[in-house]
Amino acid sequence: MTNTNTSSQALSSRRPASIISPVLNFLGQTAIRPPSASDGQEGSPSNGFGSSQPVRVKVSRNRPPQYLAEVLQPSTCTRKPVSADRRAPLFTTLPSTAFADPLVSASDSLPTAKCTSEPASAGNDTSSVPKALNLPNQWNMKDKNQSLELSANCQRISYTGLGQLDSHAAAVRSNYPIPPQCGLFYYEVTVVSKGRDGYIGIGLCTQSVQLNRLPGWEDSSWGYHGDDGQTFCGSGPGRAGEGRPYGPVFTTGDVIGCVVNFMNKSISFTKNGVWLGVAFPNAVDTAKLDGGLFPSVGLRTPGEIVEANFGQHRFQFDIEHHYKEEKARIWQEINAGPLPTISTESGQKSGDGSANINQLILSYLVHHGYSETAATFHQDTASSISSVGPAANAKSAERPPFEKEDIRKRQLIRDHVVDGNIDDAITLLNRFYPSVLQQNRHLVFQLKSQRFIELMRAIVGPSSAAADAMDIDGEAGHPSHENAEPESQLRSVVQYGQALQGEFGAIANPHVQNALVETYSLLAYPEPGNSSVSYLLDPANRLLVADMVNRAILVSQERPPMPAIENVYRQATVVIQELLNGGNGAAAFVKAQECLI
Repeated sequence: MTNTNTSSQALSSRRPASIISPVLNFLGQTAIRPPSASDGQEGSPSNGFGSSQPVRVKVSRNRPPQYLAEVLQPSTCTRKPVSADRRAPLFTTLPSTAFADPLVSASDSLPTAKCTSEPASAGNDTSSVPKALNLPNQWNMKDKNQSLELSANCQRISYTGLGQLDSHAAAVRSNYPIPPQCGLFYYEVTVVSKGRDGYIGIGLCTQSVQLNRLPGWEDSSWGYHGDDGQTFCGSGPGRAGEGRPYGPVFTTGDVIGCVVNFMNKSISFTKNGVWLGVAFPNAVDTAKLDGGLFPSVGLRTPGEIVEANFGQHRFQFDIEHHYKEEKARIWQEINAGPLPTISTESGQKSGDGSANINQLILSYLVHHGYSETAATFHQDTASSISSVGPAANAKSAERPPFEKEDIRKRQLIRDHVVDGNIDDAITLLNRFYPSVLQQNRHLVFQLKSQRFIELMRAIVGPSSAAADAMDIDGEAGHPSHENAEPESQLRSVVQYGQALQGEFGAIANPHVQNALVETYSLLAYPEPGNSSVSYLLDPANRLLVADMVNRAILVSQERPPMPAIENVYRQATVVIQELLNGGNGAAAFVKAQECLI
């Protein structure tokens, strides 16, 4: 194992300054610019298959309650975002259009595979980025009746009106409507003083409801009243329909909570931490809400004072347990449904749930080259699995479910890439699958860029973090450089970079040019392993390139570029995210990654 610190210090002291000038000259640059975060934005790789961006929460001055943080933020089972020192190189995230530039000469332009090997990316399409959600966290100073007085933190409300007639009632709305993406929303109100008569209403309303009425006394308004324990919905004195008996009355010192369930469209209330049951079933229709649904409180007589808690303090009601119960019910309904029919790679369809699952598992094993495991699994489940070979043809029924020799070849190539032996991998590719590199200039660029990085790695050795992550020898795959002088090694790297620039530097596509500059940036630092582009030396990047090679081989054989189970997972994740963005509350209770736990 190379001592990284020692080799880096020796290199920095022995590297001739004159080497940098040729690097800048053949790049045609006056300076090498370290890549910024914005450079990799368009091609940022997905973190694990099916990873879609979670709903982002924006709450002024306050964090969301714990149960909402679990619903709206990434759960503990999702992969952590790639940090600045762990992001992937740009050459691994090139879009499919990178080599479709019209300025490329006809001699350089080669046919490309039907499906390129780069990972999916959102590009500059901002429509795929979920908008930040504003959660209610206080009362709105500008959206209240004039007979109410708010405290400095906009949590406490005091009634200052006449309090003689029903028309003297005063209400207030929260600063933001409740986003249906929450799935479940809860807030509590403490009755600091019931005042003269305790005519206090706690509930919800839309933006169009007048603020001179208690909650529940107008259309699109729901309330639970403290003086009689009744609930009101679009009713009140002088109107058709009166309140309905619901729960106990509440007075000074009581804590009343309101639960909005966007999954079953119900509204419920709690008192002093005890759930009182559903007050309004099927009440919340998100498609008909005018401007959204707001928490609302109404007061009617002098001396009434209440204070809200939107999650700034611990709730009396165990909303986390209530959320888990609702979530368990959703999963029970999902699991009770029949498994859908899937189409296999051979074009056949199966309605048998167990066969579907076995089919997905086997195709995953075959795709990633687990030949022995695939053979054993197929032997145990042969009666329920149909062919997972290439596209169906007249002889598909006679073909074996998978070809061990093909898996062995793909695995051998993959092992060479993962070990950093890029030249050997290219040799095997040309021997076993000669059409792959001939028809995929995209992949050639990625392999040769990784080769450049491997040459640099042979000089500086891996960073300690990278070595710990992969537990490999930094000199693996490059024995010819072990005894060479650093200056000689560095000149070899420059020569290889010049050849790389000569082959791909004429491509006008900015993605290719940015990838080249980023890759060459390693030469600009005396200690690349401790520089801002040290992530290029991370051995984990080899896995990205190995997966690209594997996908390109499969595409050349007219096979899917990813196994069906990953495709299903990605689709499920996107569907859930789209449902959330569309305001479907039930989707907040479901996370596709939890199926894997």
